[in-house]
Amino acid sequence: MKFASPLKEGILLKRHKPFLAEIAVKKDDQKIIFCPNQGILHGCDVLGSRVWFSESSISNSRYPLTWELVEVNGGHLVCVNATVAPALVLEGMQNQVIPELMHLTFVRENMTVDKRGTTVNIALSSCPDRQELTPDCYVVVKAVTMGDEIHRGFYPDMPLGSDTEQLRNLTVLLGSGIRIILFYCIQHTGINCVFPADHIDKEYGLVLRDAIRAGLEVIAYKTHMTISEIKLIGRAVVNVPERSVSKKPSCR
Repeated sequence: MKFASPLKEGILLKRHKPFLAEIAVKKDDQKIIFCPNQGILHGCDVLGSRVWFSESSISNSRYPLTWELVEVNGGHLVCVNATVAPALVLEGMQNQVIPELMHLTFVRENMTVDKRGTTVNIALSSCPDRQELTPDCYVVVKAVTMGDEIHRGFYPDMPLGSDTEQLRNLTVLLGSGIRIILFYCIQHTGINCVFPADHIDKEYGLVLRDAIRAGLEVIAYKTHMTISEIKLIGRAVVNVPERSVSKKPSCR
């Protein structure tokens, strides 16, 4: 996937939570740019880091500059733009680099799947011969940007009640025979495997384990990125240790 415009380089001065950052492009040229990521961005918001941003072609955009990449410890690149993750998965399907989705047919994006308003990023069908495709496989895509010095990635990087509730609702749907895939899109070149961030959001980890027991499929893919493009390159390990049980401790 090519970035929307040629990226320009700057130096990170400050992260204005949740969706803005301040950078220096030149010595006396400071700019406010849009940050398309609601997470904490652990390790990605260090003062003085090299960042790259794109520029919107829409002339009346309030924040025409968008933060795309940052260089973190070890010289690794991280794509902080979480909104590109579903598009990367769709592109990976088209390029046939995701064997788990290779025999499925695209139906639609951003589909509401229950009365609670639960949405999935991609709806697919395993029956391409039907005149009207009926989705029977849902894909939920999450961007992983938090990594450590030994190449482990973690999700989420902050407590996200909405993600936990989404998993609960999807677990109910698993009982109806729908195939559901949780797809961790690793947007950090230094990450080789993904763990649930139990130390950050214990409840998410508990609900994730319950969903896996109910049939949720969990996969992760690494990305290759430069300042001109980002693309999926291959599967990574997802490690969900069983030592974290799904039941809350009883009050005894």
